[in-house]
Amino acid sequence: MNLVNLELKLLFRNRGFLLQLAVYLVLSLGAVVIGFNHYNKQLTEIEKQHQFAAADIAQWQAAGDKATPGGLGYYLHSPAVKTPSPWSILFKGESQELLTINRIRLLALQGQLYNEPINNSEHLRLTWLDLGFVWVYLLPLLIGFITVTRLAEDKQTGRWQLFSANLSTGSKLLITRIAISVSVLFILNVLVLLAATAFTDIVLSLDTVWLLTILFSYMLFWASVSYLISKLVKQANLSVLAFVVSWLVLAIAIPSARFSSQLDVSQSNTGVSLLMTQRQSINDSWDRDKQADLDTFLAAYPKWQETSKLGEAFDWKWYYAMQTLSDDAAKPMANDYLTHIENANKAPVFRALSPVLNVDLLLTRLANTDRQSDLDMKAQVTDWYNALKDHWYPYLFFNKAYSPQAIADAPKFSYLANTAKDALQLLWLLLLTACLIALSYNRKS
Repeated sequence: MNLVNLELKLLFRNRGFLLQLAVYLVLSLGAVVIGFNHYNKQLTEIEKQHQFAAADIAQWQAAGDKATPGGLGYYLHSPAVKTPSPWSILFKGESQELLTINRIRLLALQGQLYNEPINNSEHLRLTWLDLGFVWVYLLPLLIGFITVTRLAEDKQTGRWQLFSANLSTGSKLLITRIAISVSVLFILNVLVLLAATAFTDIVLSLDTVWLLTILFSYMLFWASVSYLISKLVKQANLSVLAFVVSWLVLAIAIPSARFSSQLDVSQSNTGVSLLMTQRQSINDSWDRDKQADLDTFLAAYPKWQETSKLGEAFDWKWYYAMQTLSDDAAKPMANDYLTHIENANKAPVFRALSPVLNVDLLLTRLANTDRQSDLDMKAQVTDWYNALKDHWYPYLFFNKAYSPQAIADAPKFSYLANTAKDALQLLWLLLLTACLIALSYNRKS
């Protein structure tokens, strides 16, 4: 206990440590404020979209019999909104690059999924500070500064020899020092998280326990890196350099390699190719035999076969049948693209090599701001779009009697976040930490 008290006194008498702690606290709280401001802007934009949709529905319902199911499918926009998780306040992930609001009509879906501008709030900003950046990238550096750097200073001034003279081994003092420093940082981060729950929409839950487990495991990993370097590298200056190089490799080099591996030139213009394939299919259908094309559609979708033949006049059911067939023409390309994105997002090798990348993906998975959440969004929009077709197509193909109530009865999109936890990745992080600690103990004190 005397050793712990001594280390605490020395730690808080260190002006450099107090300054670093103050800067870190300001950055952390500032990140929470910035994230909460962006989160509120997103909610405001979502509310506007719902208001626009409600006004649009009211206008079409007021039109009464003047509105037709075919015209409604063409002109009526239904919002598909990915409601942000409160955790996105802290961990923005890739939310700037992902579509969170889409307005869907009954036209071909692929063109709507891949031909919409990213209208997210503050999209034009290159980035904004978030707590995920502070935790994942800056926190390891702070751990290094108050452990490896402080030890290097003590060795250069001769204080280390004085402190460890009364102990049977220097390892006890080193472990105590690192444990105290990291514990102080962990408590500080917990206080920041509690402040976020007090002043934002984040609530304490089992997700909070999961988040603190990730944070503690991540800090334990970097503490073990500091301990290993302090044991292996005796020269003070070289120990600091070794920690910085370790951070550069794990935090910069490996994640950059992962990003570069995702840059597949063959996939870069997939959205444009999808749109062109779908549009070309629609355009060509105007010059072909319309009844033959409708028969092709009915053969592919037999649930609508009990419909009448086409007449000379324009028929909405033919138009929407061609929209569906144009989607089918682009679907193989869309499936290949989604498979490519899903495989690139998993990145098992890079996650295994870099705990920094691993924890970053764990945090964005919790906040539902990773690339996987975008894939989930597209899948849910597709299911909802199919439900819309099932609602409106009977009016087109079976001449079901229309009333304005049909607009209100149409399916509404409701995003369901994936809350699964990737415990295996966290166990891998703990295994790496255990290996570092074991390697440290194999060295002589």
